[in-house]
Amino acid sequence: MKVNPLFEWNLDLVEWYVKENDVPRNRLHDEGYRSVGDWHSTVKTGEGQGERAGRWAGKEKTECGLHKDYFTMKAKADRG
Repeated sequence: MKVNPLFEWNLDLVEWYVKENDVPRNRLHDEGYRSVGDWHSTVKTGEGQGERAGRWAGKEKTECGLHKDYFTMKAKADRG
């Protein structure tokens, strides 16, 4: 089972929490990266693109391999 306690948080809520609780921040966020993944597959995104649009840009995937069976797991979860 994959658990994501921040699933329903939007970027504004995350930013608020980071500032309010003095959470260390990756400097790449300040350079225009909305989502930071692997060094070889992360690109800056433009205005209006999704938060994870810079992950694996131009590829048929959104995960690095740690979750290699993500789509299979999701399909099983969706079926109940």
